[in-house]
Amino acid sequence: ERYGGHLNVPLAKVTSLDPARATGTWNYVWTRLIYEAPLTRDAEGNICPNVCNFELSDDRLTLKLWVREGVKFHDGTDVEIDDVIASVQRGVHSSPRKYVRDYIESVTKNDDGSATFKFKEYNEKTMYYIAFVNPMIGVMPKEICEKYTYENGKSIKDVEDAIGTGPYKIVALEPSVQLDLVRFEDYVPVPEGHTGSAAPKLAYMDSI
Repeated sequence: ERYGGHLNVPLAKVTSLDPARATGTWNYVWTRLIYEAPLTRDAEGNICPNVCNFELSDDRLTLKLWVREGVKFHDGTDVEIDDVIASVQRGVHSSPRKYVRDYIESVTKNDDGSATFKFKEYNEKTMYYIAFVNPMIGVMPKEICEKYTYENGKSIKDVEDAIGTGPYKIVALEPSVQLDLVRFEDYVPVPEGHTGSAAPKLAYMDSI
């Protein structure tokens, strides 16, 4: 009887449903439930799998990503490597744009369904944002990435476009009043074996 039920959490004003723009402590409370970055970090700061498994070269100039088995979006579709590529390249916020998008030299989609990112030079903040616990680079469908670009300046504000991979999904928004989340029943946690934010996420509540 510890689990289930509804939880009310007081939040400051929700100004955007876009993980790249909904920054700050109060927004991170809910963005971490809805969106996930390609990678994350454990309690010691080590990079760990999240939406994707990975291989990172010793010089940190080459990153290979492939989607974990069974990971789905909130609309029920499978997450594909094209979605991950588009999400990493999106870079609508100043920091991910400056330290990730602008550092990408090339992206290769491999025959095995993975993608290889090559970076122009090493910068610690490149991997910091790709594996950021508060997902400014949240993995979302490619078509959403293309709809809300840096160039057109649009921010995700429609519930139907707020599609992530996290343990909860958005079902309603009453601006400046209430944001409604429900458990995502098809969520696939990472395997056991890591600590901190890299440990498996469990949606204990039915709704928030």
